[in-house]
Amino acid sequence: MRVVGDLSVLSATDLVGHIACEHLTQLELAAASGMIARPDRDDLELDVLARRGTEHELAHLTRLKSQGLDVVEITLDDGTIEGLHRAEAETVQAMRDGASVIYQGSFFDGRWHGRPDFLLRVDEDSDLGSHSYEVADTKLARRVRTGALIQMCAYSGHVARVQGRPPKRMHVVVGDATSHTYAVADFSAYYRFAKANLENTVSAGSIAW
Repeated sequence: MRVVGDLSVLSATDLVGHIACEHLTQLELAAASGMIARPDRDDLELDVLARRGTEHELAHLTRLKSQGLDVVEITLDDGTIEGLHRAEAETVQAMRDGASVIYQGSFFDGRWHGRPDFLLRVDEDSDLGSHSYEVADTKLARRVRTGALIQMCAYSGHVARVQGRPPKRMHVVVGDATSHTYAVADFSAYYRFAKANLENTVSAGSIAW
């Protein structure tokens, strides 16, 4: 959970954490309200995994560029509400322009922030014109986990909001560089249920210990 000004900004990571452990959301709420401090974490193993994850993502970016695709990279937001809206505006413009690949796109609907690894253009009509976009994320694991699919449902929801129709598919590029494709509709009902549950918990603002 990310506090920007007086607003608690939610993300796909918060949603996956809430599904795994609702108490984690309570801890996040307590940290956001200043009741507790977030622990300092110095974990070399996690650092190595994070570095390998970044390398995997960049390797896929290189593969896409080597195919001659038009890749647009979105600038990181500056940690402000204005910055979040600016990064979404930059992403939306790239979608309207029809970029083949949008790397590190950014979405913000006033409450939820999403930053998918890749948005891939497909030749299917939408409010953008004769094209639309689908989400692709890179994951180090060799098998696709439920959390990854829920994350991409959240990103796909943002894409649907912008292009006026939900993406049909979402893609996960796993650690051996193979891509796995899933139907967004197969996971949408559970995603909506979990999202509503998290929003209700946060809106209640109660902290149970």
